[in-house]
Amino acid sequence: MPEKSEKARQNIAEAGLSEYVAQRTGNVLDFGGQLQGPWDFLFIDLEKELYLPIWNMLSNEVRVGGLIAADNVISHKEELSEYLERINNDRRYETITVPVGAGIELSRRFR
Repeated sequence: MPEKSEKARQNIAEAGLSEYVAQRTGNVLDFGGQLQGPWDFLFIDLEKELYLPIWNMLSNEVRVGGLIAADNVISHKEELSEYLERINNDRRYETITVPVGAGIELSRRFR
């Protein structure tokens, strides 16, 4: 959705974070090896069937102390059940659900 990507770009610029944020638009699975960390923060808000593949592809790239935020985890809990099970059983991360909006899952890497 180009309009959402543009709005995100504008928000990042207005916050003065453009030099710190790497924003990519398109099919994330096509980026493959281009998305190398280490990352401090990842925000996941895409097609629900892609959450788990993205976790598998990028969770190793988050530095210790880094955070992954996943949107829509309450509103789409059934669709995201495999993702939620995976992240809640990943011993490298501690995870909490924040019940705001459609639900945000925050996963902080601590090892």
